[in-house]
Amino acid sequence: MKLLDNPAFTRLSDALSGVHNYTRLSCQLESYSCKMAGADKRLYKQISNEGPVNELEILSTPTMFDVGSLGRSPGTLCNACSKKTLYYLKATLNAAYNPDYDFSNARSDEFRREPDFQGVMRAVNSNLFAALGESYEGLAPALWRAVSAEIDPENTADCELYSYSPDTESDPFAEEGTLWSFNYFLFNKKLRRIVFFACRSTSLFCENEPESEEADEETEDLFAYDDDSLREAALLTA
Repeated sequence: MKLLDNPAFTRLSDALSGVHNYTRLSCQLESYSCKMAGADKRLYKQISNEGPVNELEILSTPTMFDVGSLGRSPGTLCNACSKKTLYYLKATLNAAYNPDYDFSNARSDEFRREPDFQGVMRAVNSNLFAALGESYEGLAPALWRAVSAEIDPENTADCELYSYSPDTESDPFAEEGTLWSFNYFLFNKKLRRIVFFACRSTSLFCENEPESEEADEETEDLFAYDDDSLREAALLTA
């Protein structure tokens, strides 16, 4: 997978990440071309050795609401994708978190097909508004404009939406103090491009206590720039 240059995504990731309201946000908004690199070729070979790449893999079981939203009857495999699509999702995770984590052996049932883009937007907005408050309201329109311009996520004929949500035992990001996290993939097959949007919120109260008054002052400084950085990112991506 090849990371594509997107200055708007970089500014948005920087603006969303940091300390906000006694939580630490770590956000990644990145765009990848589905072009194989060296490690990708090894992963693709591993998956293709397990069977035909067009063979379906069962994903996390959807709810009845999801079945209806996907326009499928309960008897159809709306909770499945091809081995090749699963390869792209794993390769994206590997590229995003290299060299710290390797997702080559992630199970298919740790991934989920998302019903629609509006549902993804609602989930993301809910989490980020809870973390950032009213400051996020000014940034949200710029965020979704940038995503739409890069991937055309509402084009259901070409774009499929997935998420990665492992259980706590296999989640590499699970740690004490984690409040919530999400990992979304917006996969436009026609463009051969994936937008990866991930964010994790952890409580500052579970981090190490400041060792001096100086450290306390540094933490206070982090809160001071939040609103300004969010407003600046919104203006730059407008």
